[in-house]
Amino acid sequence: MKQQVVVCDDDPSILNVIKDILDGEDFNVFTFANFDPTFASLKNCNPNLFILDIWMPKVDAREAVKLLRSNEHYKSIPIILISALNEAEAISKELKVEGFLRKPFNIHDLVTIVKKFTNLQVRQ
Repeated sequence: MKQQVVVCDDDPSILNVIKDILDGEDFNVFTFANFDPTFASLKNCNPNLFILDIWMPKVDAREAVKLLRSNEHYKSIPIILISALNEAEAISKELKVEGFLRKPFNIHDLVTIVKKFTNLQVRQ
């Protein structure tokens, strides 16, 4: 069964690039232009990893991480933050997420970090 990756970013070109790259690596990729705090958009997927842009229009990564960590179904799923912000790496550490990628990212770095966290995860 393919690993499932959920990507939230308000930039359609970033969503398309990440989807194309990870599709080519045999992942099922679900893309969203913003984070859904109700989790309704996730009803058709069982994510193994979240990739979240730090600045999103409705719910930013700080709030999204809090929501994910407080939800019984999603709390143990690894999260990678992506951003071009200078303080993004510090935000990632503050939120205690599993990984961070600076935009623009290297394709190899994206694939490496996604494989690292999807392979390490043990589903309950």
